Amino acid sequence: MQVYSTNHPDKDPSESPEIIAHFSTRRVSDPDADSQERYIAFLTPDEVADSRKELQFPDYAIQECINNSVQTPKVEMLEDLIYGVLNLLSNGETGLGSEELTFFLTPTGLVIVSKPCDLIDSVKKAILTEFTSKRMLPILPEKTLFFLLEKIIAHDVALMRETDEAETVLEEKLLAGEKLDYPVIIFRLRQKTLHLMQYMGLMVDLSDILVENNNNVIPDEAHHMFHLIGTRLDRLERASVTLRESVMQLREAYQSQVDIDANLMMRLFTVVSTIFLPLMVMTSWYGMNYEFMPEISKQYGYPLFVLLAILVTIATIWHCKKKKYL
Repeated sequence: MQVYSTNHPDKDPSESPEIIAHFSTRRVSDPDADSQERYIAFLTPDEVADSRKELQFPDYAIQECINNSVQTPKVEMLEDLIYGVLNLLSNGETGLGSEELTFFLTPTGLVIVSKPCDLIDSVKKAILTEFTSKRMLPILPEKTLFFLLEKIIAHDVALMRETDEAETVLEEKLLAGEKLDYPVIIFRLRQKTLHLMQYMGLMVDLSDILVENNNNVIPDEAHHMFHLIGTRLDRLERASVTLRESVMQLREAYQSQVDIDANLMMRLFTVVSTIFLPLMVMTSWYGMNYEFMPEISKQYGYPLFVLLAILVTIATIWHCKKKKYL
């Protein structure tokens, strides 16, 4: 547990559980200096479970924080509280994985619930930078939420770029004729791009709700930050749709290549059948059991038949090559 205070930027973050009760209040009533103090807290799900009595948040929201199921991105506008769920996606062999991050934004500050990770560490570094500059301290909780969303978006951009590069490499291998298990690989890519597209749609909805700010928890000075987040997510959603379409086109390209290979095989079988068809006619002809067949009784009948068969085969192969069937 780490709690930062906007009134004491020079102090180290507190780890005292008692501060949570004062921090998580959802109303600010007194106009004194202490009531204007705002906080930013980082808690793990286990710490939320230990402090659930002190946290003045809805029981269902706390339960969603501490259970093991991963929710999709969402945001809820409650009385003097914004409760939201974010996902940190990860690229796996069989699909996209996700870790859940939860936030509670109140007039007194921001609570971020997450397991320790590099993204949370980078958000803490950004807070320390803001403390050093001592700018925008009154809206630092909203600025911290902006930092969190911004870093998640940067992570999503890198993930989409990685998926796009994988699709490009696979297409190059397909065109080069490299033998791979393309149906399975393309199926995995389709799953990933579908997950990305649905995820981006939910993130756009989340940003739209934050911009609307129906419960007026977000100060007017911080509105522009969430407008910026919404613009970036709109671009990412369009990019995810484009990436999805690229994978679908790759699937069509693979199917076209399969059809081309099948046509080449059928053409080979046709050419082979064409080459041996005259020989089949000749053998059928001389295989008839007629009593009077002069060629059969001749001394050089068999060598002449073999020579004729060779000449016919050579002539057929030459004709096929001339017509570029071979």
